[in-house]
Amino acid sequence: MKKKACVNKLSDDKVILSIYEEDKCESCGLCGGEQTISLKKEYFQSEIQKGDFVEIEYKLNKTFAAFLVFFLPLIFMIVGYIIFNTVFLLGENLSILGSVAGLILSAGVIKIFDIKNRNKGKPEIKLIRRQK
Repeated sequence: MKKKACVNKLSDDKVILSIYEEDKCESCGLCGGEQTISLKKEYFQSEIQKGDFVEIEYKLNKTFAAFLVFFLPLIFMIVGYIIFNTVFLLGENLSILGSVAGLILSAGVIKIFDIKNRNKGKPEIKLIRRQK
């Protein structure tokens, strides 16, 4: 997803950008439809000044993240129940503990994935032009 923005304010570590509305922005939901966003200054590859126009490109795989958060716990709960019920032959009541164990395990898997991919969601920002 690409957006065009104008640099509004600069501070030591943050940059405030005004986003130009485009038709593509209506369905994205990444920035919540806000007119301005704040980004870390370290994301910018070149020196910028107030009034510069920049292009922001996000490289987030929202589909995979949604799968992890919503479906992985469900899958782990079902697999945990089946394993406790068929492999350990614990009966239905104790097999529910297998579902809870699967849920806890899925939370751990999601947390590990989050830690490993935390910095991969950084936007790429390119300077388009300077306004004199």
